[in-house]
Order: sequence, then structure tokens, then C-alpha cells
Amino acid sequence: MIRSGYDRVLAAELDAFYKVLDAALDAEITEDAKLSDWPDNNLKQKAFVLAAFRKVINDLLGCVEILRAGYCDLCQGVLRSALEGFATAILIDKDKERFKAYREGRFSVTKSVEIFTKRRDMVTSEAGKQFLRVYKRLHKMAHPTIVAMAVQSPPVEGNFPIGGVFYPLRLQLYCDVTNEMTNLAKNVEGYLRTEFPKGRPLL
Repeated sequence: MIRSGYDRVLAAELDAFYKVLDAALDAEITEDAKLSDWPDNNLKQKAFVLAAFRKVINDLLGCVEILRAGYCDLCQGVLRSALEGFATAILIDKDKERFKAYREGRFSVTKSVEIFTKRRDMVTSEAGKQFLRVYKRLHKMAHPTIVAMAVQSPPVEGNFPIGGVFYPLRLQLYCDVTNEMTNLAKNVEGYLRTEFPKGRPLL
């Protein structure tokens, strides 16, 4: 019942999301198949990067399934993890020293978004600001902050006040979160299609 409510009102947004997510997964699978083409001095780094992108894709799939089950706030917490994973994947791909720190457990992924959004060689100023704004909102929703507790859906007639719920007055939020997931999936595909192959030797 709850899932059908989301599927009905978010039909266009969900269709767009699943198409983009499939494209991101195809891009990751394509690069994974070519992993052995990398020279030995890059192979381990590129394997870690692909694994990080794979986790982002998996997080995004989890996000949409959690949302459709009626847990929008939990969905936003997982989306926060996906944003951290995306930023981390790019940082460890572009910077060998940062990759070394990541591999040795000396790099905090919770700081990755802030570092990423300040790197003008990786993201434009406006895109970085938007990325950081979304992340900061999601960060608040992932913890028992005043903001997170204040937006808990009130009881719907006949339903228990906790658990999965579709709340019509939060429809705009549901659309916004789904679109944010779609945009992140687009960014994953875009990076894997255009940036990731640049350093790989031509066959």
C-alpha cells in the first residue's frame, strides 16, 4: 500500500532514476571489465576507485528502495553515505597520496565532501556549493538533530505514528530527494564514461 503510493505519485521521477542508475551500473561494469588494462602501478588504485563507485551505486539502489518503503528520513541518511562515497572515489582516483592514506585507514571519508567541493580541478564553484548544501542537509537528517526530529511525519489516520508512511504534504521533499539521487547517479556515470578511462593505455 505504501510502496504503491510512492510509485504512483513519483512515477516519472522513479522512471528517470532507474534509467540513470542502470546507465551508471553499465558504466561501472564496462570499466571493471577493463581493469586489467591498467599498468601495475595504477591497478590497485583503480580497483579501489571502482569499488568505491560500486558502493555509491549500491547505496543509491538502497536509497530508492527505502524511500518507496516509506522511510524518507532513513533514505536521506543513506544518500548522505552515497555522497561521501562519490567524493571519496574521485579524491582517491585523482590523488595518489590521498589514495595511500585511504588504503592505510588515515583518510576520513566524512571529510571527503568538504575537501572535494573545494577542489576547483574537480568541481566548479557553483556545483561544489550545491553539492555541499545538499550534503549538509542530509547530514542533519542522518542524526537525531532538532531538524531531523522536527520533521517526523505526524500519525496518519489508522497508522501507527512510527514506521513506513506516505505523507502527502511531504510530496515535494520526496520529489527533491529522488531527483538528488538521479543527479548523483548521472555524475557517477559521467565520471566513469569520461574521466576514468583517460589514463588507461589504448589497446
